[in-house]
Amino acid sequence: MVSKQTWRVDLLLLLGMAILGYGLWLDFGDAAALMYTGTAMFAMGVILSTGQRGNQS
Repeated sequence: MVSKQTWRVDLLLLLGMAILGYGLWLDFGDAAALMYTGTAMFAMGVILSTGQRGNQS
């Protein structure tokens, strides 16, 4: 989850990903935006799951 120390960085990353996805959608259409969104969601899931495993040790 989002910690109190890193919420600004997390917010900037999410906004940057949203703006990049919107730019892809404007240039290349729905298929490119959906592929980007799926890849970004997969990457964020992997990052968040590895962070939670590290905190449990």
